[in-house]
Amino acid sequence: MSAIDGVRWTNESAQKFLARGRWFGSLSPDMQERIVASSEIVHFAGGVNLFKIGEPASGLYATLIGDVRAYAYGDNNERIFLRAVGPGSWFGDAPLLDDSGMRTFEVTAVSQAWLLFLPTETYRELTADVAVYRAFVQLSCIHMRHAIRVLVETRSDARVRAARALLRLSRAHGTQTAEGTRLGMNLSQADLASLVGVSRQYMNELITRWEDEDVLRWNGKSHPLLKIEQLRSHLGPLDKWIEETDDWI
Repeated sequence: MSAIDGVRWTNESAQKFLARGRWFGSLSPDMQERIVASSEIVHFAGGVNLFKIGEPASGLYATLIGDVRAYAYGDNNERIFLRAVGPGSWFGDAPLLDDSGMRTFEVTAVSQAWLLFLPTETYRELTADVAVYRAFVQLSCIHMRHAIRVLVETRSDARVRAARALLRLSRAHGTQTAEGTRLGMNLSQADLASLVGVSRQYMNELITRWEDEDVLRWNGKSHPLLKIEQLRSHLGPLDKWIEETDDWI
């Protein structure tokens, strides 16, 4: 899912865009309108943190446009790229399910980004309605299923994990061209290595091999070009289940 550069976001255009997503699109138009009308559109410059680990949850977000990423930190305090929360992604909802919720990961706008923001206080008012509360529980369940899939995928071969990661990025940030799918984001080899959970050296070797096999064209770190069918050829039986249930965007 993507948005067009230069769109002037309003609550109405945000609702129309987000309704293309599986979760928000499954809600009644009335519930969609109530959620969006209770939210505000916010802008972040590139390189700005939306929130950090351990901070009290101030609300939840939906990305409208921009390169927004979730991070954690490893044993040596290295920054780990967890997932892209690209256009259409909702995030930050789980800590709102209880009264002492703290952020468990860090989210950064890597590029300029516009998002829909629903403050905690307004969320509490909306979820006094049981139907709205159940809808947000459903959203948290979607995120939980995604987390389980990530745990299952850690047992897969690194080449397969890399193919999955690029295919997910193509869904969030991809634009079709005559040559293939262009990612509308800057992605370094170190970024992809962190996302997949491999060394930078391994990723460099894999990208070089895939360029030789016409699976992708890396272009430094600027907007890589992907060949979707070639990437899909690296997937396995597990991926049929993953794709059928991969509804977190």
